[in-house]
Amino acid sequence: MLLSVVIPAYNCINSLEQTLDSILDSGLRDFEVLLIDDGSRDGTSELCDELQRRHDCVRCVHQENGGVSNARNRGVQEARGSYILFFDSDDTVDSGALTHCEEILLRNQPDMLVFGMSFDYYFRGTRYRRDAMTVLLEGLLPRARWLREIRGLYECNALSPVWNKCIRRDLLEKNRILFPGGMIEMEDFWFSLRCMRYCEEICFLPEAIYRYRQPEDESNTFRRLCRIPSISAYMEPFEEELAAFPETEGVAGSIYASFFHEMIRFGDVSLIRRTAVDMLNGKYAGYMAASEPGLYRLLQAGRYRRVWLRSRMRSLRHWLAVRVKYVRNGGKTE
Repeated sequence: MLLSVVIPAYNCINSLEQTLDSILDSGLRDFEVLLIDDGSRDGTSELCDELQRRHDCVRCVHQENGGVSNARNRGVQEARGSYILFFDSDDTVDSGALTHCEEILLRNQPDMLVFGMSFDYYFRGTRYRRDAMTVLLEGLLPRARWLREIRGLYECNALSPVWNKCIRRDLLEKNRILFPGGMIEMEDFWFSLRCMRYCEEICFLPEAIYRYRQPEDESNTFRRLCRIPSISAYMEPFEEELAAFPETEGVAGSIYASFFHEMIRFGDVSLIRRTAVDMLNGKYAGYMAASEPGLYRLLQAGRYRRVWLRSRMRSLRHWLAVRVKYVRNGGKTE
């Protein structure tokens, strides 16, 4: 079997079948779909069983709730395909979109295939925006070649997701690569970096194939980050993986800044104060001072309420922009 598609399924009864239908219509021929029911309580468990009865290529595994990393790891353990493709339970691919991927895997047998994707933004169930992410490289490249471009791959967002990659299963098994159970944000980026440590040949396909559905509630990341006592301390596993790639100098600071801004964007004044103190006393103070001197000076001066007000104004402008575009489109998709 060529490909195992692993889908963690948790309380996704309204989207899972559409996701599966898109995979079945994607042009794949030699594949299986693994539905990992992660202790769902909304009827998803029963739906997984029904989809398994309905489709010969579908296998369902039930387990107690353990989070998305645990579910993906279970999928790796259960997989029979030579390659693994991870899917989220509310994402899709276009009709016939994976045919080319299958041909590339059969012809070149790379350690990893990386393809483009899009970020689809929804409001009231309607897509109002699609941002395509195309990979800046193309074809089968040896390690020395793709390593020279790894910083650019990060900047075009080809490294961070796990859903835009087909990865050799024996590479995962031989090097005992699993998703980190204790990581609650950007664990897929950590996993991608760990895999690339051991990759020699990687094949790149620029076209945007995978359709990632951005959650309508944009504060999901913030709520997860609130469970982290110190963003600086949370960065340590990323720093360890990035150290294996000297070409990624500065990427750790960029990741820290993205976490930091998410806290500033949604946090109240007290949380902004806590986040600022952690930054000012930590290893990323210099990076923030150089990259965003205006914000740094405000936080250094303790102007937390002013930072909070600026964040609220940005959020309001974004809220208005989304609704204006939705109304202009007449409530229809693009």
